[in-house]
Amino acid sequence: MSDRAMWKMLHLLYTLPPGHRGLDHQQLNDVGITCGPDTVHPLEQSGAVLFTNGVYTLSSPARAILQSCLVANRRWTGTEIAVDRPAAFVIMPFRKPWSARVYDELIEPAVRAGGMECHRGDKIARVSDMMPNIWSALLTAGIAIVDISALNANVFYELGLAHALGKDVIVLKQAGARVPADFRGAHYHQYKLRDLAPSKRWLTKELKKWAADNRASAVSRLSAPADDGRSANSR
Repeated sequence: MSDRAMWKMLHLLYTLPPGHRGLDHQQLNDVGITCGPDTVHPLEQSGAVLFTNGVYTLSSPARAILQSCLVANRRWTGTEIAVDRPAAFVIMPFRKPWSARVYDELIEPAVRAGGMECHRGDKIARVSDMMPNIWSALLTAGIAIVDISALNANVFYELGLAHALGKDVIVLKQAGARVPADFRGAHYHQYKLRDLAPSKRWLTKELKKWAADNRASAVSRLSAPADDGRSANSR
């Protein structure tokens, strides 16, 4: 089954110019969608696409989903996305001199006090390539906590993935740390390394509010267990 071709066909049908009712076989062939059994037929069988009078169109349910949700290409298989699950994925540089203290005294205790699971990339068993593991960890977390105190490419990349997935994000920064210009207008919480207690209380309060607002405990009761095969890179 060609996941990418199905993704392409759905979005082509959704973004047709006004006056275009749908796409015929030749038009699909022209854009490279040439394997009906692996692409077109599964979309028809699922009810996402209809074939009427020689033209493929989107079904009403598929159009409603595309109007409300960003439908992305599934690059790696396995893990399903979890929404508002009471679990936080921590994105930070773990090898800085201050990293252990910030995680142990600020982030992890705040997450636990908020009644949530806490996961960090360098402690999840690595079972395959880096990117599927990062992807899986972000998919199954309800919220990401990101420390941008250091100019770390992995941190910024994973923050971008979290935003692209639509995950809620809490951004932390040490007082005095310089950040790229693109972050200067962003909302973040600034903590003092010499006194982490106030920020731990703030983060605990924010996480409890997030969990209550999004009914995270009820979500947890309804959801299947998260994929235990998650892994991520160590920085």
